[in-house]
Amino acid sequence: AWEEVPKKVEAEASQAVLFPADDESVGSVCLGWSGPHIGDVRTCVALEVLFRFLHEGAAAPLRQKFVEQKHPKASDVTLSVDLRLRTCLTLQLSGVPNSQGEAEEEAEQAMEDDGEEGEESDEEDDDE
Repeated sequence: AWEEVPKKVEAEASQAVLFPADDESVGSVCLGWSGPHIGDVRTCVALEVLFRFLHEGAAAPLRQKFVEQKHPKASDVTLSVDLRLRTCLTLQLSGVPNSQGEAEEEAEQAMEDDGEEGEESDEEDDDE
Protein backbone atom coordinates (compact mmCIF):
# COMPACT_ATOMS: atom_id res chain seq x y z
CA ALA A 1 0.00 0.00 0.00
CA TRP A 2 1.19 3.49 -0.81
CA GLU A 3 1.89 5.79 2.09
CA GLU A 4 1.54 8.93 -0.02
CA VAL A 5 -0.32 9.94 -3.13
CA PRO A 6 1.74 9.39 -6.29
CA LYS A 7 2.68 12.48 -8.28
CA LYS A 8 0.59 13.35 -11.32
CA VAL A 9 1.91 11.98 -14.59
CA GLU A 10 3.51 14.84 -16.49
CA ALA A 11 4.41 13.14 -19.79
CA GLU A 12 2.24 11.27 -22.24
CA ALA A 13 3.03 7.65 -23.03
CA SER A 14 1.85 5.24 -25.70
CA GLN A 15 2.73 1.58 -26.00
CA ALA A 16 1.60 -1.28 -28.23
CA VAL A 17 1.52 -4.57 -26.36
CA LEU A 18 1.40 -7.75 -28.42
CA PHE A 19 -0.02 -10.85 -26.77
CA PRO A 20 -1.02 -14.28 -28.01
CA ALA A 21 -4.70 -14.82 -28.75
CA ASP A 22 -6.86 -17.44 -30.42
CA ASP A 23 -8.34 -14.79 -32.71
CA GLU A 24 -5.77 -12.32 -34.01
CA SER A 25 -8.28 -10.56 -36.26
CA VAL A 26 -9.41 -8.41 -33.29
CA GLY A 27 -7.67 -6.72 -30.38
CA SER A 28 -8.22 -4.23 -27.56
CA VAL A 29 -7.48 -0.56 -27.14
CA CYS A 30 -7.12 0.88 -23.65
CA LEU A 31 -6.69 4.57 -22.81
CA GLY A 32 -6.02 5.80 -19.29
CA TRP A 33 -5.82 9.13 -17.53
CA SER A 34 -4.87 10.17 -14.04
CA GLY A 35 -8.03 11.09 -12.15
CA PRO A 36 -8.93 13.00 -9.00
CA HIS A 37 -7.64 12.20 -5.51
CA ILE A 38 -9.57 9.38 -3.83
CA GLY A 39 -10.62 11.85 -1.11
CA ASP A 40 -12.57 13.91 -3.65
CA VAL A 41 -15.63 11.69 -3.25
CA ARG A 42 -18.02 14.09 -4.98
CA THR A 43 -15.94 14.19 -8.18
CA CYS A 44 -15.34 10.41 -8.15
CA VAL A 45 -19.08 9.70 -7.80
CA ALA A 46 -19.91 12.30 -10.48
CA LEU A 47 -17.46 10.61 -12.85
CA GLU A 48 -18.97 7.18 -12.12
CA VAL A 49 -22.46 8.50 -12.95
CA LEU A 50 -21.24 10.25 -16.12
CA PHE A 51 -19.32 7.17 -17.28
CA ARG A 52 -22.36 4.93 -16.77
CA PHE A 53 -24.44 7.28 -18.91
CA LEU A 54 -21.76 7.30 -21.61
CA HIS A 55 -21.28 3.53 -21.99
CA GLU A 56 -24.04 1.42 -20.39
CA GLY A 57 -26.91 0.27 -22.60
CA ALA A 58 -27.47 0.15 -26.35
CA ALA A 59 -28.50 3.83 -26.49
CA ALA A 60 -25.37 5.09 -24.67
CA PRO A 61 -23.34 7.62 -26.72
CA LEU A 62 -20.05 5.67 -26.70
CA ARG A 63 -21.83 2.43 -27.57
CA GLN A 64 -23.63 4.21 -30.44
CA LYS A 65 -20.37 5.67 -31.73
CA PHE A 66 -18.22 2.51 -31.56
CA VAL A 67 -20.44 -0.60 -31.31
CA GLU A 68 -23.99 -0.09 -32.58
CA GLN A 69 -23.05 0.68 -36.19
CA LYS A 70 -23.26 -1.03 -39.57
CA HIS A 71 -19.45 -1.36 -39.47
CA PRO A 72 -18.60 -1.41 -35.73
CA LYS A 73 -15.24 -0.12 -34.56
CA ALA A 74 -15.41 -2.44 -31.50
CA SER A 75 -17.61 -5.17 -30.04
CA ASP A 76 -17.67 -3.63 -26.55
CA VAL A 77 -16.77 -0.37 -24.81
CA THR A 78 -16.24 0.29 -21.10
CA LEU A 79 -15.42 3.44 -19.20
CA SER A 80 -14.42 3.22 -15.54
CA VAL A 81 -13.01 4.98 -12.51
CA ASP A 82 -10.44 2.78 -10.78
CA LEU A 83 -10.36 3.81 -7.14
CA ARG A 84 -6.80 4.17 -5.85
CA LEU A 85 -5.03 6.94 -3.94
CA ARG A 86 -4.90 8.77 -7.27
CA THR A 87 -7.78 7.43 -9.30
CA CYS A 88 -7.35 6.14 -12.84
CA LEU A 89 -9.89 6.89 -15.57
CA THR A 90 -9.96 4.12 -18.17
CA LEU A 91 -11.62 3.77 -21.57
CA GLN A 92 -11.38 0.28 -23.07
CA LEU A 93 -12.54 -0.85 -26.50
CA SER A 94 -12.70 -4.63 -26.99
CA GLY A 95 -13.06 -6.60 -30.19
CA VAL A 96 -11.40 -3.89 -32.27
CA PRO A 97 -10.75 -5.14 -35.81
CA ASN A 98 -7.05 -5.59 -36.51
CA SER A 99 -6.44 -3.99 -39.90
CA GLN A 100 -3.43 -6.27 -40.46
CA GLY A 101 -5.63 -9.30 -39.77
CA GLU A 102 -8.27 -7.98 -42.16
CA ALA A 103 -5.65 -7.41 -44.86
CA GLU A 104 -4.38 -10.97 -44.43
CA GLU A 105 -7.93 -12.36 -44.64
CA GLU A 106 -8.62 -10.33 -47.79
CA ALA A 107 -5.38 -11.57 -49.37
CA GLU A 108 -6.24 -15.19 -48.50
CA GLN A 109 -9.73 -14.74 -49.96
CA ALA A 110 -8.29 -13.22 -53.14
CA MET A 111 -5.89 -16.17 -53.48
CA GLU A 112 -8.76 -18.63 -52.98
CA ASP A 113 -10.85 -16.77 -55.57
CA ASP A 114 -7.94 -16.83 -58.05
CA GLY A 115 -7.50 -20.56 -57.44
CA GLU A 116 -11.19 -21.23 -58.13
CA GLU A 117 -11.06 -19.20 -61.35
CA GLY A 118 -7.96 -21.13 -62.44
CA GLU A 119 -9.75 -24.45 -61.83
CA GLU A 120 -12.73 -23.31 -63.90
CA SER A 121 -10.52 -22.31 -66.85
CA ASP A 122 -8.70 -25.67 -66.66
CA GLU A 123 -12.08 -27.47 -66.86
CA GLU A 124 -13.05 -25.41 -69.92
CA ASP A 125 -9.78 -26.37 -71.60
CA ASP A 126 -10.49 -30.04 -70.94
CA ASP A 127 -13.88 -29.79 -72.73
CA GLU A 128 -12.25 -28.63 -75.97
